[in-house]
Amino acid sequence: AGELGALLLESRLVKELQPIHNRLLRREKQLTAWKLHDDPATRPLVQLVRLDEVDPSDMGQLYGAYRSKRQAMEALRSLADMHQFCPLVLGLESGKGACFASQIGRCKGVCAGREPAPLHRVRLQIALAEHRLQSWPHAGRMGIREHNPITGRTDIHVFDQWCHVATVHDEAELQEAIAQRQVLAFDLDTYRLLVRRLTGTGLRSREVLRLGGHPVSAA
Repeated sequence: AGELGALLLESRLVKELQPIHNRLLRREKQLTAWKLHDDPATRPLVQLVRLDEVDPSDMGQLYGAYRSKRQAMEALRSLADMHQFCPLVLGLESGKGACFASQIGRCKGVCAGREPAPLHRVRLQIALAEHRLQSWPHAGRMGIREHNPITGRTDIHVFDQWCHVATVHDEAELQEAIAQRQVLAFDLDTYRLLVRRLTGTGLRSREVLRLGGHPVSAA
């Protein structure tokens, strides 16, 4: 019925069929993200977690979404180089005492006592802020309605915790999707599609359906 439905379908089919020349939307088997510990003295200060093992409700406490461990490590190392974070504290290097980067002026010295650990953590949190995954902004499930005036088709795409639950076409299917409980599988492409859709200027308020257990007409 609309562009969002077409993009969701494309993403699903690419993951199912694995076409040779479309690698961008292929299934991510081990998506990872960084979790920042609350205690500035924790070593390492950040932990790499797999998104398929994280409760979707905790998504807003994570930073980045990386398609591999190597990509995540490279991103963190780049931040460390740019902002003079300690590679020892971040877990990028092993050892005791002051790190080598602090000896050559590329670390502000939290490992050598020259920078307070709380300040180092705050600086890291600020640097990570632009990579933070968004918290789910709804109390429960929500739907986005799309209508094609030419064909008369109406689709309602149901989401929960950034995960696509179902696409329905009538009242009975909608109520089933609201009541259905399943293990949610986070998909990075769906997350990005939905974030753009919800933060864009083209989504009208009447297209968004709050599905927190209340009956909603699919007409």
